[in-house]
Amino acid sequence: PMPALEALDVRLTYPNGVRALDGTTLKIAHGEFVAIIGPNGSGKSSLLRAFAGLQRVNAGTVRLEGDPVDALSAVARARRVALVPQTLEVLPGYTVQDFVLMGRYAHLAGWRLYSKHDYEVAREYLRRVDAAEFVERGMNEMSGGEQQRVLVARALAQESQTILLDEPTSALDLHHQLAIYRLIFEMHKSGGKTVVVVTHDLNLASQFSDRLVLMMGGKVVAEG
Repeated sequence: PMPALEALDVRLTYPNGVRALDGTTLKIAHGEFVAIIGPNGSGKSSLLRAFAGLQRVNAGTVRLEGDPVDALSAVARARRVALVPQTLEVLPGYTVQDFVLMGRYAHLAGWRLYSKHDYEVAREYLRRVDAAEFVERGMNEMSGGEQQRVLVARALAQESQTILLDEPTSALDLHHQLAIYRLIFEMHKSGGKTVVVVTHDLNLASQFSDRLVLMMGGKVVAEG
């Protein structure tokens, strides 16, 4: 069967000369929950961004459900894959609700405005990440941990089949770390979602994932 995500001999060197990916090859099956671990600077975040189509690579192939990720429009990509970045340069002036609603843009037809359903989806995922009470707050008024939960809510509101998470719980207390992982795991189990999470937390990674992938020096060096 066609993998959900596929990187074949991918190479990426940033303009400053840093080699982030050095012949990375990784296939992720539909409905799999994979945790990518490894030291800082091993290429984990770069690989996630390449899978999401947000980072062009210098060589090799990145495919999303069999299609080269470069060949897909931003909307087509957003319908298939959602990324929770490590942090966000928050745009002042957005409320939490407006920010989570942005995750719905892939479902808007033409210039249609957000529907009642879009608002309901946004509020439901805010509730599920324990952030419902922040709905009218400004994004720039939130703590790092609160912002992180809202970032997860926005990605889930995209309702994509594949969810990529880059250190999604690094700013959270233990209670919220577990809650976020349980929520993602539940969506993986009940909705058949493909999940790839980059994490330094080996306990959470081993508890929830089907497979651990170890990256070092821009390569996959072990998995199992």
